[in-house]
Amino acid sequence: MFDFWSMINQTINNVIAPTDFSPLGNNAVMAAIEICKQTNAVLHLLHVAEKKYVVSVGEFGLGAAIANDDDQEARSQLYNMYERILKEHEIMVRLHMPKGIAHEEICLAAKELSAELVVMGAHGSSGFKEFFLGSTAYSVIKNTAVSVLTVPEGYTGSFKKILFPVRPVKGVAEKFSFIQPLLNPGTQVDIALLYDERNDNENTGYKDELTEILLSLRSLAVPGYIDMYPTSDPAAKVLELCNITSADLLVINATLDRQWGQFFSGPYTQQVVNHATIPVLSFQNRSVAPIAITFTGKMQDSKTQYYQ
Repeated sequence: MFDFWSMINQTINNVIAPTDFSPLGNNAVMAAIEICKQTNAVLHLLHVAEKKYVVSVGEFGLGAAIANDDDQEARSQLYNMYERILKEHEIMVRLHMPKGIAHEEICLAAKELSAELVVMGAHGSSGFKEFFLGSTAYSVIKNTAVSVLTVPEGYTGSFKKILFPVRPVKGVAEKFSFIQPLLNPGTQVDIALLYDERNDNENTGYKDELTEILLSLRSLAVPGYIDMYPTSDPAAKVLELCNITSADLLVINATLDRQWGQFFSGPYTQQVVNHATIPVLSFQNRSVAPIAITFTGKMQDSKTQYYQ
């Protein structure tokens, strides 16, 4: 049996909050502020001045050159945000304004600052735009070992009801250990066991682990429910379950699943992050220690008008 009590709760010391000064980015900043207030973590406010290319038509065809725009306005916005946060919230704040490609700079900052969490905005899209909208958040999730919390625009809820989709195979308990630090008597966990309805060769070794999970939840006085759902489209099913279960936090494992290929990776993660209407906490693998997020309360109030 998996020993749940061998897990050591990781302290959050550094939280990175990237922003492009949009309502989406600013809403995520407010979520990061609340987390830092509860964990005494340092907030690293980050704006990436992305390189812009100008395409011109010359004698020999198309050409491209890097445009060196004046970043003074962005610096001013970032500093104003910094001053307002210091004035209204008792947390430590550090400013960062690297120049480059957004997701690359965010991942680099997460590594260099030894961050435990990245909090950023993610918004839904459809059709061809899906390849562009939300791509920064997905690229960060895919390329960093740090946990990433994506917050949709306008979300002002609290993390009380957790939806945790997994596959019904051995290792369920190991993945469940990731969310254990999130649990307290005020939370509820809905574990969704998603299996490929086209595959009849499912491993049954997970059943003992489910017993351990239920015992663990009971000992923590946390209501827990486990249901199985057949599906050939896990992303669509997870998004559907977010509404059915009225979950306010979705926790997913964004690691490549070698047994099922794309079932729990690639398009699955991207579609879920892009289209979820609730915050999504993505973690990479078992080597990433769990983090405790106890965010409650609203992320937008009368003190945050400067973000609009």
